[in-house]
Amino acid sequence: MSQNALAPEILELLIDPYAVLGVSVNADDRQIYKRYFASSQQLDIDTYINT
Repeated sequence: MSQNALAPEILELLIDPYAVLGVSVNADDRQIYKRYFASSQQLDIDTYINT
């Protein structure tokens, strides 16, 4: 028996990398890089401060 911890709507968003980053499909490489870098900084375990 397989159970997903995430709702199907969330799983659909994770399939689309553009939706995960929050950029349009027509975004150029620089926009994708900037958004990926900003997201990775927010999620970095070394800089995360639990408030």
